[in-house]
Amino acid sequence: MFNALRADNSPFSEAQIAQLQAGTAGLDTAQTVWLSGFIAGQLAAQSMPPLDLAAAAPAAQQVPEGERLQVFFASQTGNGEALAELLAQQAEQAGIAVEVQSLAGLRPAALKKLKYAAFVISTHGEGDPPDDAIDLFEYLQGPRAARLEQLQFSILALGDRSYSQFCEAGRQLETLLLAQGAKTYAERVECDVDYQQQADDWSAGIVRFGQENLAVAPAAAQSAAHLSVVPQSARWTRANPFPAVVERVQKITGLGSDKDVYHLEFSLEDSGLEYAPGDSLGVWAYNNHAVVDEVLAGLNIDAADQVNVDGHPHSIHELLVRHRELTRLSADTVRNYAEWVQSEALTQQF
Repeated sequence: MFNALRADNSPFSEAQIAQLQAGTAGLDTAQTVWLSGFIAGQLAAQSMPPLDLAAAAPAAQQVPEGERLQVFFASQTGNGEALAELLAQQAEQAGIAVEVQSLAGLRPAALKKLKYAAFVISTHGEGDPPDDAIDLFEYLQGPRAARLEQLQFSILALGDRSYSQFCEAGRQLETLLLAQGAKTYAERVECDVDYQQQADDWSAGIVRFGQENLAVAPAAAQSAAHLSVVPQSARWTRANPFPAVVERVQKITGLGSDKDVYHLEFSLEDSGLEYAPGDSLGVWAYNNHAVVDEVLAGLNIDAADQVNVDGHPHSIHELLVRHRELTRLSADTVRNYAEWVQSEALTQQF
Protein backbone atom coordinates (compact mmCIF):
# COMPACT_ATOMS: atom_id res chain seq x y z
CA MET A 1 0.00 0.00 0.00
CA PHE A 2 2.87 2.37 0.82
CA ASN A 3 5.50 0.88 -1.50
CA ALA A 4 5.84 4.10 -3.52
CA LEU A 5 6.54 6.25 -0.44
CA ARG A 6 9.99 7.72 -0.01
CA ALA A 7 11.41 10.30 2.36
CA ASP A 8 11.96 12.69 -0.55
CA ASN A 9 8.37 12.57 -1.83
CA SER A 10 6.45 12.57 1.45
CA PRO A 11 6.49 14.22 4.90
CA PHE A 12 7.54 10.92 6.54
CA SER A 13 10.97 9.78 7.68
CA GLU A 14 12.49 6.51 6.47
CA ALA A 15 11.70 4.94 9.85
CA GLN A 16 8.05 6.04 9.68
CA ILE A 17 7.72 4.72 6.11
CA ALA A 18 9.12 1.36 7.22
CA GLN A 19 6.54 1.24 10.04
CA LEU A 20 3.68 2.10 7.65
CA GLN A 21 4.77 -0.56 5.17
CA ALA A 22 5.15 -3.19 7.88
CA GLY A 23 1.80 -2.33 9.48
CA THR A 24 -0.22 -2.52 6.24
CA ALA A 25 1.59 -5.36 4.44
CA GLY A 26 -1.08 -7.95 5.28
CA LEU A 27 -4.16 -5.87 4.45
CA ASP A 28 -6.42 -7.07 1.65
CA THR A 29 -8.34 -4.76 -0.69
CA ALA A 30 -11.45 -4.49 1.49
CA GLN A 31 -9.41 -3.67 4.58
CA THR A 32 -7.39 -1.08 2.68
CA VAL A 33 -10.60 0.57 1.42
CA TRP A 34 -12.01 0.66 4.95
CA LEU A 35 -8.83 2.20 6.35
CA SER A 36 -8.76 4.82 3.61
CA GLY A 37 -12.36 5.81 4.33
CA PHE A 38 -11.76 5.87 8.08
CA ILE A 39 -8.78 8.23 7.76
CA ALA A 40 -10.67 10.50 5.35
CA GLY A 41 -13.65 10.57 7.71
CA GLN A 42 -11.46 11.52 10.64
CA LEU A 43 -9.93 14.39 8.67
CA ALA A 44 -13.36 15.56 7.57
CA ALA A 45 -14.61 15.46 11.16
CA GLN A 46 -11.78 17.77 12.16
CA SER A 47 -12.97 20.27 9.52
CA MET A 48 -9.48 20.34 8.09
CA PRO A 49 -9.38 23.04 5.39
CA PRO A 50 -8.20 21.70 2.03
CA LEU A 51 -4.87 22.98 0.85
CA ASP A 52 -4.65 24.89 -2.41
CA LEU A 53 -2.53 22.60 -4.56
CA ALA A 54 -2.50 25.13 -7.39
CA ALA A 55 -0.83 27.63 -5.08
CA ALA A 56 1.54 25.08 -3.60
CA ALA A 57 2.73 23.63 -6.91
CA PRO A 58 4.70 25.73 -9.38
CA ALA A 59 2.48 27.71 -11.72
CA ALA A 60 2.98 26.25 -15.18
CA GLN A 61 2.88 29.64 -16.84
CA GLN A 62 5.80 30.82 -14.67
CA VAL A 63 8.05 27.95 -15.75
CA PRO A 64 9.84 27.84 -19.13
CA GLU A 65 7.85 25.74 -21.55
CA GLY A 66 10.73 23.33 -22.06
CA GLU A 67 10.81 22.54 -18.32
CA ARG A 68 7.14 21.58 -18.00
CA LEU A 69 5.66 18.12 -18.13
CA GLN A 70 2.97 18.06 -20.81
CA VAL A 71 0.36 15.35 -20.19
CA PHE A 72 -1.92 14.50 -23.13
CA PHE A 73 -4.86 12.10 -23.30
CA ALA A 74 -7.08 10.65 -26.01
CA SER A 75 -9.89 8.36 -24.94
CA GLN A 76 -13.35 7.33 -26.08
CA THR A 77 -14.69 6.32 -22.65
CA GLY A 78 -12.99 8.75 -20.27
CA ASN A 79 -10.56 6.32 -18.63
CA GLY A 80 -7.60 7.93 -20.33
CA GLU A 81 -8.66 11.40 -19.24
CA ALA A 82 -9.07 10.28 -15.62
CA LEU A 83 -5.59 8.69 -15.61
CA ALA A 84 -4.03 11.78 -17.18
CA GLU A 85 -5.70 14.06 -14.62
CA LEU A 86 -4.49 11.83 -11.80
CA LEU A 87 -0.93 11.89 -13.15
CA ALA A 88 -1.07 15.68 -13.31
CA GLN A 89 -2.28 15.84 -9.69
CA GLN A 90 0.55 13.57 -8.58
CA ALA A 91 3.08 15.66 -10.50
CA GLU A 92 1.78 18.86 -8.90
CA GLN A 93 2.00 17.30 -5.46
CA ALA A 94 5.63 16.45 -6.22
CA GLY A 95 6.25 20.08 -7.15
CA ILE A 96 6.52 19.53 -10.91
CA ALA A 97 5.29 22.14 -13.38
CA VAL A 98 2.64 20.29 -15.39
CA GLU A 99 -0.10 20.90 -17.93
CA VAL A 100 -2.77 18.40 -18.96
CA GLN A 101 -5.02 18.53 -22.02
CA SER A 102 -6.76 16.43 -24.63
CA LEU A 103 -4.87 15.69 -27.83
CA ALA A 104 -7.79 17.41 -29.55
CA GLY A 105 -6.47 20.69 -28.14
CA LEU A 106 -2.89 20.14 -29.31
CA ARG A 107 -1.93 22.02 -32.44
CA PRO A 108 0.33 19.57 -34.29
CA ALA A 109 2.79 22.35 -35.13
CA ALA A 110 3.19 23.01 -31.40
CA LEU A 111 4.96 19.64 -31.07
CA LYS A 112 8.16 21.42 -32.06
CA LYS A 113 8.08 23.33 -28.75
CA LEU A 114 7.56 20.29 -26.53
CA LYS A 115 10.48 18.83 -24.61
CA TYR A 116 8.89 16.42 -22.11
CA ALA A 117 5.53 14.73 -22.68
CA ALA A 118 3.43 11.85 -21.38
CA PHE A 119 0.65 10.40 -23.53
CA VAL A 120 -2.33 8.35 -22.31
CA ILE A 121 -4.12 6.89 -25.33
CA SER A 122 -6.71 4.17 -25.82
CA THR A 123 -7.38 2.06 -28.89
CA HIS A 124 -10.78 2.41 -30.56
CA GLY A 125 -12.50 -0.01 -32.94
CA GLU A 126 -10.10 -2.29 -34.81
CA GLY A 127 -6.83 -0.65 -33.83
CA ASP A 128 -7.92 2.93 -34.57
CA PRO A 129 -6.90 5.98 -32.51
CA PRO A 130 -9.64 7.82 -30.58
CA ASP A 131 -11.31 10.78 -32.26
CA ASP A 132 -9.23 13.24 -30.19
CA ALA A 133 -6.01 11.88 -31.71
CA ILE A 134 -6.96 11.65 -35.38
CA ASP A 135 -5.58 15.10 -36.35
CA LEU A 136 -2.25 14.36 -34.67
CA PHE A 137 -1.93 10.98 -36.39
CA GLU A 138 -2.71 12.50 -39.80
CA TYR A 139 -0.14 15.25 -39.21
CA LEU A 140 2.60 12.83 -38.16
CA GLN A 141 1.86 10.59 -41.16
CA GLY A 142 1.94 13.51 -43.61
CA PRO A 143 4.82 15.10 -45.54
CA ARG A 144 4.85 18.28 -43.41
CA ALA A 145 5.50 16.59 -40.09
CA ALA A 146 8.24 18.44 -38.19
CA ARG A 147 11.39 16.83 -36.83
CA LEU A 148 11.11 16.28 -33.07
CA GLU A 149 14.67 15.59 -31.88
CA GLN A 150 14.04 17.77 -28.80
CA LEU A 151 11.07 15.72 -27.58
CA GLN A 152 11.29 13.03 -24.90
CA PHE A 153 8.10 11.11 -24.20
CA SER A 154 6.45 8.04 -22.70
CA ILE A 155 3.15 6.36 -23.58
CA LEU A 156 0.51 4.61 -21.50
CA ALA A 157 -1.59 2.58 -23.95
CA LEU A 158 -5.03 1.35 -22.92
CA GLY A 159 -6.69 -1.58 -24.65
CA ASP A 160 -8.49 -4.90 -24.42
CA ARG A 161 -6.69 -8.18 -25.18
CA SER A 162 -9.90 -9.73 -26.43
CA TYR A 163 -9.39 -7.60 -29.58
CA SER A 164 -6.75 -8.58 -32.13
CA GLN A 165 -5.27 -5.07 -32.40
CA PHE A 166 -4.42 -4.75 -28.72
CA CYS A 167 -3.17 -1.23 -27.79
CA GLU A 168 -2.47 -0.59 -31.47
CA ALA A 169 -3.06 3.19 -31.24
CA GLY A 170 -0.41 3.51 -28.53
CA ARG A 171 2.05 1.48 -30.58
CA GLN A 172 1.38 3.55 -33.70
CA LEU A 173 1.81 6.83 -31.83
CA GLU A 174 5.19 5.73 -30.48
CA THR A 175 6.31 4.60 -33.94
CA LEU A 176 5.26 7.91 -35.50
CA LEU A 177 7.02 10.02 -32.87
CA LEU A 178 10.22 7.96 -33.05
CA ALA A 179 10.20 8.30 -36.83
CA GLN A 180 10.44 12.08 -36.39
CA GLY A 181 13.45 11.81 -34.11
CA ALA A 182 11.76 11.90 -30.69
CA LYS A 183 13.10 9.67 -27.92
CA THR A 184 11.46 7.77 -25.08
CA TYR A 185 12.49 8.37 -21.46
CA ALA A 186 10.40 5.41 -20.22
CA GLU A 187 9.16 2.28 -21.95
CA ARG A 188 5.63 2.15 -23.35
CA VAL A 189 3.22 0.41 -20.99
CA GLU A 190 0.31 -1.55 -22.47
CA CYS A 191 -2.71 -2.10 -20.24
CA ASP A 192 -5.59 -4.55 -20.47
CA VAL A 193 -9.03 -3.78 -19.02
CA ASP A 194 -7.64 -4.22 -15.48
CA TYR A 195 -5.23 -1.35 -15.92
CA GLN A 196 -5.03 0.35 -12.53
CA GLN A 197 -1.85 -1.23 -11.10
CA GLN A 198 0.12 -0.84 -14.33
CA ALA A 199 -1.12 2.73 -14.70
CA ASP A 200 -0.10 3.54 -11.12
CA ASP A 201 3.39 2.11 -11.68
CA TRP A 202 3.77 4.02 -14.94
CA SER A 203 2.62 7.29 -13.32
CA ALA A 204 5.03 6.81 -10.42
CA GLY A 205 7.87 6.38 -12.90
CA ILE A 206 6.86 9.55 -14.77
CA VAL A 207 6.81 11.53 -11.53
CA ARG A 208 10.27 10.23 -10.56
CA PHE A 209 11.58 11.23 -13.98
CA GLY A 210 10.01 14.67 -13.60
CA GLN A 211 11.58 15.24 -10.20
CA GLU A 212 14.99 14.46 -11.65
CA ASN A 213 14.73 16.35 -14.94
CA LEU A 214 12.03 19.03 -14.83
CA ALA A 215 11.40 22.23 -12.92
CA VAL A 216 10.60 21.46 -9.28
CA ALA A 217 9.09 23.84 -6.74
CA PRO A 218 11.04 25.01 -3.67
CA ALA A 219 11.09 22.60 -0.73
CA ALA A 220 8.51 24.61 1.23
CA ALA A 221 5.98 24.39 -1.59
CA GLN A 222 6.57 20.68 -1.98
CA SER A 223 6.01 20.07 1.74
CA ALA A 224 2.72 21.94 1.60
CA ALA A 225 1.55 19.87 -1.36
CA HIS A 226 2.44 16.61 0.40
CA LEU A 227 0.17 17.54 3.32
CA SER A 228 -2.89 17.80 1.11
CA VAL A 229 -5.84 15.42 1.24
CA VAL A 230 -6.05 13.22 -1.87
CA PRO A 231 -8.67 14.69 -4.24
CA GLN A 232 -11.98 12.87 -4.27
CA SER A 233 -11.62 12.15 -7.98
CA ALA A 234 -8.58 9.98 -7.23
CA ARG A 235 -9.82 8.44 -3.99
CA TRP A 236 -12.21 5.83 -5.39
CA THR A 237 -11.02 3.90 -8.43
CA ARG A 238 -11.60 0.57 -10.16
CA ALA A 239 -8.88 -0.91 -7.96
CA ASN A 240 -10.15 0.92 -4.87
CA PRO A 241 -13.97 0.96 -5.21
CA PHE A 242 -16.29 2.57 -2.69
CA PRO A 243 -18.15 -0.14 -0.70
CA ALA A 244 -21.70 1.19 -1.15
CA VAL A 245 -24.59 -0.11 0.94
CA VAL A 246 -27.64 -1.41 -0.95
CA GLU A 247 -30.60 0.42 0.60
CA ARG A 248 -33.45 -0.76 -1.59
CA VAL A 249 -34.19 -3.66 -3.94
CA GLN A 250 -37.57 -3.62 -5.68
CA LYS A 251 -38.77 -5.88 -8.48
CA ILE A 252 -40.39 -3.74 -11.18
CA THR A 253 -41.65 -6.41 -13.58
CA GLY A 254 -45.19 -7.79 -13.33
CA LEU A 255 -46.11 -11.04 -11.61
CA GLY A 256 -46.70 -12.82 -14.91
CA SER A 257 -43.49 -11.63 -16.57
CA ASP A 258 -40.80 -14.16 -17.46
CA LYS A 259 -38.13 -11.52 -16.78
CA ASP A 260 -36.70 -10.32 -13.48
CA VAL A 261 -35.89 -6.59 -13.55
CA TYR A 262 -35.06 -4.78 -10.33
CA HIS A 263 -34.78 -1.20 -9.13
CA LEU A 264 -31.77 -0.84 -6.80
CA GLU A 265 -30.70 2.10 -4.64
CA PHE A 266 -27.18 2.48 -3.25
CA SER A 267 -26.01 4.81 -0.51
CA LEU A 268 -23.08 7.07 -1.40
CA GLU A 269 -23.02 8.66 2.06
CA ASP A 270 -19.54 9.78 3.19
CA SER A 271 -18.03 8.83 -0.17
CA GLY A 272 -17.69 12.30 -1.66
CA LEU A 273 -19.09 10.88 -4.89
CA GLU A 274 -21.75 12.70 -6.90
CA TYR A 275 -23.72 10.47 -9.24
CA ALA A 276 -25.06 12.20 -12.34
CA PRO A 277 -27.06 11.06 -15.39
CA GLY A 278 -24.77 9.28 -17.82
CA ASP A 279 -22.42 7.93 -15.15
CA SER A 280 -21.85 4.18 -15.09
CA LEU A 281 -21.88 1.77 -12.18
CA GLY A 282 -19.47 -1.15 -11.92
CA VAL A 283 -20.42 -4.31 -10.06
CA TRP A 284 -17.67 -6.74 -9.03
CA ALA A 285 -19.14 -10.16 -8.21
CA TYR A 286 -17.32 -13.04 -6.57
CA ASN A 287 -16.82 -16.29 -8.46
CA ASN A 288 -18.85 -19.31 -7.46
CA HIS A 289 -16.99 -21.43 -4.88
CA ALA A 290 -18.03 -24.64 -6.65
CA VAL A 291 -16.58 -23.38 -9.95
CA VAL A 292 -13.32 -22.45 -8.23
CA ASP A 293 -13.14 -25.87 -6.60
CA GLU A 294 -13.70 -27.53 -9.97
CA VAL A 295 -10.95 -25.46 -11.63
CA LEU A 296 -8.45 -26.21 -8.86
CA ALA A 297 -9.29 -29.92 -8.94
CA GLY A 298 -8.85 -30.01 -12.72
CA LEU A 299 -5.45 -28.35 -12.41
CA ASN A 300 -4.48 -30.49 -9.41
CA ILE A 301 -3.78 -27.41 -7.26
CA ASP A 302 -4.22 -27.38 -3.49
CA ALA A 303 -6.80 -24.72 -2.54
CA ALA A 304 -4.72 -23.79 0.52
CA ASP A 305 -1.56 -23.02 -1.46
CA GLN A 306 -0.35 -19.46 -0.81
CA VAL A 307 0.45 -16.93 -3.53
CA ASN A 308 1.63 -13.32 -3.30
CA VAL A 309 -0.21 -10.87 -5.54
CA ASP A 310 0.40 -7.10 -5.54
CA GLY A 311 2.28 -7.41 -2.28
CA HIS A 312 -0.50 -9.27 -0.45
CA PRO A 313 -0.58 -12.98 0.47
CA HIS A 314 -3.67 -14.98 -0.55
CA SER A 315 -4.66 -18.59 -0.63
CA ILE A 316 -5.15 -19.70 -4.23
CA HIS A 317 -8.82 -20.39 -3.45
CA GLU A 318 -9.42 -16.87 -2.07
CA LEU A 319 -7.55 -15.34 -5.01
CA LEU A 320 -9.76 -17.10 -7.56
CA VAL A 321 -12.99 -16.41 -5.67
CA ARG A 322 -12.44 -12.71 -4.91
CA HIS A 323 -9.71 -11.28 -7.13
CA ARG A 324 -9.65 -13.01 -10.52
CA GLU A 325 -12.15 -13.59 -13.33
CA LEU A 326 -12.91 -17.15 -14.40
CA THR A 327 -15.58 -16.55 -17.01
CA ARG A 328 -13.52 -15.10 -19.86
CA LEU A 329 -10.54 -16.61 -21.67
CA SER A 330 -8.41 -14.21 -23.69
CA ALA A 331 -6.21 -15.41 -26.55
CA ASP A 332 -3.11 -14.63 -24.48
CA THR A 333 -4.38 -16.79 -21.60
CA VAL A 334 -4.94 -19.79 -23.89
CA ARG A 335 -1.60 -19.23 -25.66
CA ASN A 336 0.32 -19.09 -22.36
CA TYR A 337 -1.50 -22.15 -21.05
CA ALA A 338 -0.71 -24.05 -24.24
CA GLU A 339 2.99 -23.27 -23.83
CA TRP A 340 2.92 -24.23 -20.14
CA VAL A 341 1.31 -27.66 -20.70
CA GLN A 342 3.04 -28.10 -24.08
CA SER A 343 -0.22 -28.78 -25.89
CA GLU A 344 0.33 -29.06 -29.64
CA ALA A 345 -3.43 -29.04 -30.28
CA LEU A 346 -3.84 -25.67 -28.60
CA THR A 347 -0.61 -24.23 -29.98
CA GLN A 348 -1.75 -24.95 -33.54
CA GLN A 349 -4.71 -22.62 -33.01
CA PHE A 350 -2.39 -19.62 -33.05
